[in-house]
Amino acid sequence: MIIFLFVIITLLSIDRVFSGNVVIDNEVVDRREPANATYHLNNLLKNYDVRTRPFARKQPVNVTVKGQIQQFRNIKESTMEFTSSVFLIQRWRDPRLVHDLYGTLFLKGKEVNKKLWIPDIYVTNSNEYILHEDNQLLVIFNNGDIYYSARVTIIAACQMNLKKFPMDAQECKLTFESYAYKKDHMQLLWVTDKPIEVINTQMAEFEIGDMESDIKCTVENVSYPAGNYSSLVATFKFKRRMGFYLIQVYFPSLIITILSWMSFYIDAKDIGERVSLGITTILTIVFLLGTNNSSMPRVSYAKAIDWYLITSFMFVFSTLIESLIVFKFSRDDDISKEGSHKNKMNEFKSYKPNNLTRENSKKVEAMKQQEATSPCLVDENGETRSLYMAFANNDLHYACCNSFLMNKCPQTAAIHNTDCSLSHMIDRVCRVLFPVSFLFMNVLYWSLLA
Repeated sequence: MIIFLFVIITLLSIDRVFSGNVVIDNEVVDRREPANATYHLNNLLKNYDVRTRPFARKQPVNVTVKGQIQQFRNIKESTMEFTSSVFLIQRWRDPRLVHDLYGTLFLKGKEVNKKLWIPDIYVTNSNEYILHEDNQLLVIFNNGDIYYSARVTIIAACQMNLKKFPMDAQECKLTFESYAYKKDHMQLLWVTDKPIEVINTQMAEFEIGDMESDIKCTVENVSYPAGNYSSLVATFKFKRRMGFYLIQVYFPSLIITILSWMSFYIDAKDIGERVSLGITTILTIVFLLGTNNSSMPRVSYAKAIDWYLITSFMFVFSTLIESLIVFKFSRDDDISKEGSHKNKMNEFKSYKPNNLTRENSKKVEAMKQQEATSPCLVDENGETRSLYMAFANNDLHYACCNSFLMNKCPQTAAIHNTDCSLSHMIDRVCRVLFPVSFLFMNVLYWSLLA
């Protein structure tokens, strides 16, 4: 008995394997071809009205839809549209096509639209809908069930929100509806198991997973002046890849901003080198900003990458302004120090002390013999020292190199110590302030967009 059952099961399995059946969505599409298929098909369609839907004047015909997306391509922000190649599979029942043949009847290619009624499904948000007529297959089962598969290319509109670009995730939709048949005439339904499948998920700029979180399928009812219609909505979530923009925009902008701070270490009087470095970095940031927006739509708001480049531009521009301010203060300091030094030397040479000691008198005489423009004075021992002399009725304080405690003052020293000037103080403050501010800006930027 057990052997007999085993033989029967084996024969049934062999029959199913060699019968040409195709399993789709856990349902078997019988592809056994009867003899004289053309003769039987012509007899079956002899009194068939291609313009009349199934169950006319009785009940709406239920059309079950499944989409197999071969691939997504050309997701364009400039035109806000995306292209998809879809195998659109539909199932419905037509009682006029019931037959008792061994196997199934099928049509393919352009003859499908000419001989049988098929649902007039279209994509409402498509800019272009292309039905490849040669890539159509319609299978007629014994009980009147219809299996229809067609390859279509859809260029659909997708309203994108680019405020977080390029750390954004876009949701694009494909909305399927009947053009002529209202809800009372035709009801659209998704298949229960994976209504939408993406065969090839590899994209250059985006990524999408074949998961419920990335693909959602819903059934909606929409109202038009012509009546209520059944609608199927497939929503896809495209997550943008960051690698391209990190390499092409963020890293260059970061390096250029840091390069502009090199002007803080250039002497304040070398205004030509500072300005040339500042203008070069500014033009580079402007080039990055223009190149990035050349392929973007002309939206009325700033994108996340725009804010980053604008902030980098402000840092570079502020560096250039700081160079001009420092140069201005440096010039003013030179003029004031030089005038003050000449005035003190003239006053010292014309001064007539009345109660100097012998030692101080010799120092004064030795110092008077030197040039008025000399920043440091040499005493009678040949040592270069700063001056500190007190007189009975008038104190004369003269500090060489900004301190009377310093005992060395080279003859080639500048009139004043630039390390203690206002221009140098501004440079030292900016060397710390700009990097810290830019680091804080980056931390805030990436934390808000994470």
